[in-house]
Amino acid sequence: MRTLLLLTLVLIPVSLFAQNTLYVAPTGSDTAPGTRAAPLASLAGARDAVRKLKAAGPLTGPVTVLFAPGTYYLTEPVLFTPEDSGTATAPIIYKAQGPVIFSGGAPLKDLKETKQGNLRVWQTTLPEVKTGDWYFRQLFARKSGERFYTRRFRPTRGMLLVAGTTWSPARKAQAHRAAQPDFVFFKGDLQNFENLDQVELVAIHSWSASRLKIKELDLNKDIVTLTSVPTFRIGHWYKDEHNPYYLENLKEELKQPGQWYLDRPTGLFTYLPLPDETLTNTTLIAPRLEKLVNIQGTLDPPQLVSNLRFEGLTFAHTEWPVPEQGYDVSQGQPALPAAIELTAAQSCGFERCVMAHTGAYAVTLGLGSNGCYVRGCYLYDLGGGGVKVGASNMKQDAVYPTLPTDNAVENNLITDLGLTHYSANGIWCGIVKGTKIRHNLVRRGPYTGIACGWNWTPAPTSAGDNIIENNHVHNVMQFVQDGGGIYTLGRQPGNIIRGNLIHDNHKSPFACDSGQCGLYFDEGSTGFTVDDNIVYDVDWNNSQIAQNRNTAADHKIGTNYLGVRPDDPNFPKAIAARAGLEPAYRDIEYPIRLTPNPAYAMNMPVLPPTPFGLALDFEQIPLGEAPKKLSLAGAAGEAKFGATDETAFTGKQSLKIQDMPDLGRVFYPYAYYKGTVEKGEVDLSFALKQAADRPGEFSVEFRDYANKAPGVFSSGPTLVLTNQGKLMAGAHQVATLPLGQWSQLRLIFKLGEPEDQSYQLTITLPDKTATTLTLPFAKPEFTTVTDLYLVANDTKNAVTYLDDLNLTVK
Repeated sequence: MRTLLLLTLVLIPVSLFAQNTLYVAPTGSDTAPGTRAAPLASLAGARDAVRKLKAAGPLTGPVTVLFAPGTYYLTEPVLFTPEDSGTATAPIIYKAQGPVIFSGGAPLKDLKETKQGNLRVWQTTLPEVKTGDWYFRQLFARKSGERFYTRRFRPTRGMLLVAGTTWSPARKAQAHRAAQPDFVFFKGDLQNFENLDQVELVAIHSWSASRLKIKELDLNKDIVTLTSVPTFRIGHWYKDEHNPYYLENLKEELKQPGQWYLDRPTGLFTYLPLPDETLTNTTLIAPRLEKLVNIQGTLDPPQLVSNLRFEGLTFAHTEWPVPEQGYDVSQGQPALPAAIELTAAQSCGFERCVMAHTGAYAVTLGLGSNGCYVRGCYLYDLGGGGVKVGASNMKQDAVYPTLPTDNAVENNLITDLGLTHYSANGIWCGIVKGTKIRHNLVRRGPYTGIACGWNWTPAPTSAGDNIIENNHVHNVMQFVQDGGGIYTLGRQPGNIIRGNLIHDNHKSPFACDSGQCGLYFDEGSTGFTVDDNIVYDVDWNNSQIAQNRNTAADHKIGTNYLGVRPDDPNFPKAIAARAGLEPAYRDIEYPIRLTPNPAYAMNMPVLPPTPFGLALDFEQIPLGEAPKKLSLAGAAGEAKFGATDETAFTGKQSLKIQDMPDLGRVFYPYAYYKGTVEKGEVDLSFALKQAADRPGEFSVEFRDYANKAPGVFSSGPTLVLTNQGKLMAGAHQVATLPLGQWSQLRLIFKLGEPEDQSYQLTITLPDKTATTLTLPFAKPEFTTVTDLYLVANDTKNAVTYLDDLNLTVK
């Protein structure tokens, strides 16, 4: 029997092994046959050799391409098309035989060491940079004997604070998107720096950050003009318009070891080495490519790339160039490219690979990705996020094959991400179906860990039946806010979120609010089953699931462990133990060195306290514009708060409050002023006039949001002026104000004394008749002023005028 078996093995044709195994080595040649003795030299060469195998006849089994250890420098992205496909029984497998790096960069050569004062300096001149044929924004260093590289950062200055905004025309949009092309800076923060056009201005918003370029500086007026209007308004979200920002790639700040600078006009590269780095033990890699691998089929007509596998390989060193107009997009930044991109791909995947040192995202399973996977991979040191599934520009009602279906992102370690793009996600999914996001460990990112959905309403889409389970997400939301460990948008029937462990999402000094959540169901989210999730030590209410414009009734919410810490006897240890990498994949984390992002270590400037109060006569405000100290919401078209010269109580201008139908909310538009008063006498006075031909309902309300859950408040002094001129305090009419004429109102109340639960209201009519009333607060729980709201409450074309608004506290 043994003799027969041996005879059978001997009779297997040697040509079968030659056909089904190819060898590649950095020392090989792409004209070689691809044998062990005569290996190929590159990934592209291996792909072409597989094409020849397929052209010679049908494959009888899997084809394995084995890469010898070493670094393979790519000169262009490697493109795989449908002709490179395998089959279910004969997949094409690209596999490492040891540490293999596919690099999109190039080593910097001819470095010379000099001294500048006490600093060691390495320099070289790069002719391609001087001629405009090459420019890079990332740099990676590796010492001899180390497996992986570490990122090096360019010199920065910050944090800085916006001093204010200008009266330049703003984009006609919602208040947070009513952006301008310029802003006012504090004197000395910006100067005529060398290579000013290469300085990047990074402005922090709520859930995102703009990376902008400078067009010009006016050092007399302290105004910086940008090369484009950002997506979000600089001057929104932060008190008194003092948004934080910092400057990157500033030659004047090249002072610390580990920093580097590339002088674009001269091509001179300068690096300040760390103490243990020498020219003989350190390699510097500068990226040339934005993408490394592009697996691309077609959707019209459907021609898919199928059955390609990549195992044990490292993909590294990609660039991301800032567009000349700057870059700023919405949350998640899914429009960013990835080092590895799949489009119209089926049953293709990456197993136990490393994706690192990227300029943007690591992997995109894009439109038409079906049955693809990223499994057991180690993704770290990412300029953007980890894995994207889908695309932001996809039709909401897409179907197969365009609709990404049945893809899997599982047992991956995704860490230290969003180093350039502060809204990037560890895992982002758009309109997708049947996606499995399981057993991932996601940590150390600036924004949301795992996001699913890309529609801000509960309207039906093609999304659904996705499973997000047994993931361990922690220490995300490290830079911005309004996100969470797991974040969702839109209607996704059949989605399951279960068994996830989320913790330690804390507010950074630069975030505008404590919006660092555990589970966060944002606008339109409906149809989820939510069970056995653990959330603790997050800065937005450990004991609640965050929900915006949806309620518990929109989901099936079972037992979840919110605010239960590991030292609590009720902590679900078994559920927590299942979260994160499964035992078979816990070996994928390698020891690495990381250079901290210098932006995280910056200090938030402290300005002198802004005095509480308003003194607005509206005289110097351009017509149609709103006072800067008032924040606006719900404005659309002609519906807005804006200065007018149509009428005034004193002077020549007042504030025109224009209401319109079909604004989406009865309380649109509205303005508010934020400021905290816990003790003292508050005094508010203003003149008010309703248009005689189209009077509008209008309300004035003091609110107390202090020490309450997000969105919850108590009302204090509150007045409503109906469109019939009736002045109401709660259910009681206290006066009738003549239409088309100016009346004056004054509210005075005290805070900090428990017995004070009322305010004095003085009404002065056009004929100068004055009446003073004592009225109760709308809610006895009102103890602190945090906001003053001015609200247009009508649902028709209506106008109210406001003048001489004064708010003080003694």
